[in-house]
Amino acid sequence: MLKGKKIIVGVSGSISAYKAPLLVRELIKLGAEVHVIMTPSAAEFVSPLVLTNLSKHPVIMEMFDPTIQHGGSWHIHLAGWCDAMIIAPASAATLARIANGYFDSALTVVASALPRTSPLLVAPAMDTDMWEHPAVLRNVLQLERDGITVIPPAEGELASGLYGVGRLPEMNVLIKSIEFAIFSKTETAGLNGSSDSGAFQPEENNVVTENSFERFTREFPKEIRREGLSESSTNQLEKLNEPIDTHTFNSDIDYFLDKSSDSFQDAIEKDEWIVEMDLQSLKVSQSNTTFLGKTILITAGPTYEKIDDVRFVGNYSSGKMGFALASEAVKLGANVLLVAGPVSLPTPNGVLRIDVESAQEMYEAVMDQIVKSDVAILSAAVADYSPVKTISGKIKKKDVGDIMQLELRSTKDILGSIGAMKTNQQIVVGFALESTNELQNAQAKLSSKNCDMIVLNSANKPLSGFRGDDNTITIITASGDIEEFPSQSKNACAVVILEKISTMLPHAD
Repeated sequence: MLKGKKIIVGVSGSISAYKAPLLVRELIKLGAEVHVIMTPSAAEFVSPLVLTNLSKHPVIMEMFDPTIQHGGSWHIHLAGWCDAMIIAPASAATLARIANGYFDSALTVVASALPRTSPLLVAPAMDTDMWEHPAVLRNVLQLERDGITVIPPAEGELASGLYGVGRLPEMNVLIKSIEFAIFSKTETAGLNGSSDSGAFQPEENNVVTENSFERFTREFPKEIRREGLSESSTNQLEKLNEPIDTHTFNSDIDYFLDKSSDSFQDAIEKDEWIVEMDLQSLKVSQSNTTFLGKTILITAGPTYEKIDDVRFVGNYSSGKMGFALASEAVKLGANVLLVAGPVSLPTPNGVLRIDVESAQEMYEAVMDQIVKSDVAILSAAVADYSPVKTISGKIKKKDVGDIMQLELRSTKDILGSIGAMKTNQQIVVGFALESTNELQNAQAKLSSKNCDMIVLNSANKPLSGFRGDDNTITIITASGDIEEFPSQSKNACAVVILEKISTMLPHAD
């Protein structure tokens, strides 16, 4: 639904600003073009350089930045360019500025200039006591009256360690909110007799006939609704003598937050967005720009080749090596595409993940992504053979007898296919798990698959191969370099592999 749409992402000063790159990545993945505007406070939590790299557009922070002054009306042109604008996270200060018409920053000025046909969404994120402050709630209600969509914060454990309402909603909620807002505006355009310019006209007599909370509740799919405001928030609202329909915030209204009950720690474990790590890695510096602007395609895990609906041909690969490579590559500034077989590992922070099951699915995913990739690291343990026939249902032992014959055919050679089609500007890295004539077999694979580098795993060494957290590797390059490494963690192996690849990049000295 967002393909070809033009979205402005505003980022204000909140600890949740570190999630802004995720939102930008997801929007771009869905085909949207994104411009980012930040407040100076937001830059304390996430680097503008990261968002510039992701969006492919300079991040705007200052109203009088000479690089954006084109006749003095840059904010009008940018506001008119977009199909929708979302401020996520929206701090209490930013909510107050927009609600009270105090447009003193690049972010709020653009928000004020949005045409009526372009929806503005705000996703507040702050501690519970701040969210439930009467002034904040008044501002939220004013924003609603002005036609602005307020995406309610999620409930859970907060960065402060307290539990309550205030977390930035999950990415899928933000994306669905944008889609719904654009669709809703398209359907109702012109019904209010509004002009194409001028931002937000309050409803007549300050009466809200149907605000965005009610529209979300009425029209959003049931499966993405969750729970309403906390009782304390509702009580605070009842104390405010405002001429609006306070049932908007009643706990009877379900939020569309399908993951909002996750604790802060659960979210960390699931998304791998560890705050302290991200605030360092996202502030891209000279030490971690090795792959800045480069796209690295990584495959990881096993593939499962179905025999019937309950059985498959597979292997013991855990995917840990590939996921370690993805995690470390992001820290070095790369755009990472991870094609993952059936594993239960959490997605590394900042990584775009494509889940597959079979060798054929992995082949198709890799073929789709290789054109846009500068480096391909194929660490997945792809099944060499797949059943010729897949049986629907479950094969019964009584129907087969004591001996079952399984006819297999070879799967497509992903590494060989990539090696055959790679350009001089692309680097292809393969993996080889060997048990006999290890070095010779790895060198033969390097040559036959037209790789630039092979990472040899020994199946005979105790800290090597599948399942474990450690590995023992030897790096072999097409130029003849052979470098053995002692047993070390798979993350440490990922670091040395990426360091070696960095020396092979076309621009490397």
